[in-house]
Amino acid sequence: MENRVTALEVIAEQTQKSIDRLDRSVERLEQSIGETRKEMVQRIDDLRSGVDHKFHWMIGGQFATLLAVIACMATLMVR
Repeated sequence: MENRVTALEVIAEQTQKSIDRLDRSVERLEQSIGETRKEMVQRIDDLRSGVDHKFHWMIGGQFATLLAVIACMATLMVR
């Protein structure tokens, strides 16, 4: 009977060690996911900033072109 109790205690210890290792692994995984998420958010923000800048330049160019066309049309109508 004592051998069985000892065997069960050993199995219980091994199981607890496995659970502890699993807990540590999950914690590391959660930390890694958190860091990856922060990096992704930063990259997306950088991309948005670049796109916004290019968009503003594009709209500015279109507005300048529109003003030039209106000025040409006004010049032709005045003549």
